[in-house]
Amino acid sequence: MASPDFWRDLSVEFLKLPDAWMISAQWKQFTSTGAGEWTIMGSKAGKLSFEARARRAATGIADTNTSDLLTAWLDQLKKEGFGFKPMMSAITKNPDGSEQAKLQMGHIAGLCSASANFCKALESRALQLEFEHKKHGQESVKALVHRQFETMKRTMQLRSARKEQTPEAPASNAVAQQSTAKPSKADLVHPQNSSSPKKDRKVLIDQFIAKVLDSTGRKITRTEIWTAAGYLDATEFQRFQRHDKRTTRSSVSNFSRVLNMEPEAFLKVLDRKQEAK
Repeated sequence: MASPDFWRDLSVEFLKLPDAWMISAQWKQFTSTGAGEWTIMGSKAGKLSFEARARRAATGIADTNTSDLLTAWLDQLKKEGFGFKPMMSAITKNPDGSEQAKLQMGHIAGLCSASANFCKALESRALQLEFEHKKHGQESVKALVHRQFETMKRTMQLRSARKEQTPEAPASNAVAQQSTAKPSKADLVHPQNSSSPKKDRKVLIDQFIAKVLDSTGRKITRTEIWTAAGYLDATEFQRFQRHDKRTTRSSVSNFSRVLNMEPEAFLKVLDRKQEAK
């Protein structure tokens, strides 16, 4: 569904159309054909202006099966009950007296007013949808924080258990070892292979996505993160988030810089990158 601003602006535009009070729509349907037909009534300028606005409005609600945007908008007004009034029905018969076809008719008298009111209803629905998405984003952040806490808790418990299982060497031996023993290669630990817990980059990325959604209402993807960092494919980003040993220092620096941005600054950078493509 389109944004609340989209529907708010259209609601005002429908009411400001030339000869808005004169514009109406007639509807008829033969049961033999099944499809209803609409005819717009009013001044030429008014009809052209209405049809343009109606087609634009339909883009906010139409699905992929829609063939005509104007018909889709008018059908939705009828379905939702905005201004539509049934007028009459008639039955045509065959020479033998059997029913041939049934004609149904109806109309929308104040078409611009009905369209404006429908836009207001859609604006309200869009606001509710945005609220629910924002609420879901906040709940996701809480869930991430809870998982981090549980992970840290389990790590501390494992450390405590290892300390209890490790026998203590006599003090004299410890002093002797410190003064005479040379460290072996096995004792030298490379920073990248350190067993100390690393901060889960996937969690940091999820937190950043949730932060942007909570602050701006816009849901971003991982693709947009590595795009904002200036990369053309996801290879370096995937290595970064899984702590791959092939991750370059420049990649770590670039992705860390992006993940430390404020949401508004990030979206500006992303939009510039996407416009430059």
